[in-house]
Amino acid sequence: ELAGKKEIGLISAGYIFGEKGGNMMGMCIAFLLVSAVSSMVMAGPRVIESMGKDLRPLRFFSITNKNGIPFIAIIVQSVIAIVLVLTAKFDFVLQFTSFSLNLFTFLTVLGIFFIKLKKNTEIVSSKFFLFYIPAILFLVFQVWILYFGFKLKMEESLLGLVNIGVGLLFWLIATFAFGNKNKTLENKI
Repeated sequence: ELAGKKEIGLISAGYIFGEKGGNMMGMCIAFLLVSAVSSMVMAGPRVIESMGKDLRPLRFFSITNKNGIPFIAIIVQSVIAIVLVLTAKFDFVLQFTSFSLNLFTFLTVLGIFFIKLKKNTEIVSSKFFLFYIPAILFLVFQVWILYFGFKLKMEESLLGLVNIGVGLLFWLIATFAFGNKNKTLENKI
């Protein structure tokens, strides 16, 4: 009954909690999605602004208005979102972005093990011997999700990898050809 349906959470909740309970769960899911999206909308321009501060070729992203708002970064994020909404199907955008985000989440958690290898680094693991077990379990599940996401939606996953590759190439060029740090732009518009 769930095959081909986009509202699987709402349908499942309806079977579990009844019609009214299912509707309440649907409202909770919608609220959580809106709050997650709004936090990304709020944080996105600041991330783009930080990229402008760190990478010289992107320094125009670090320009703010007199109130300290990174308006160019807001415009860039808005244009990217509008282009994705107008040119791609929902499922395509969902798989494309989720594959990329899952890969970065995997790499972030994997970074815990590399941080521990550095000298003079004290993290929670030195005080809690089971620290790595949740991280390892998470990595195993992420590999499983990435594998099946790639297997089931290869085109979208490949485009996610291409997107990451282009970003990595740009970062390497920007970092090594233009220097590591950008002088923060003092000019405000």
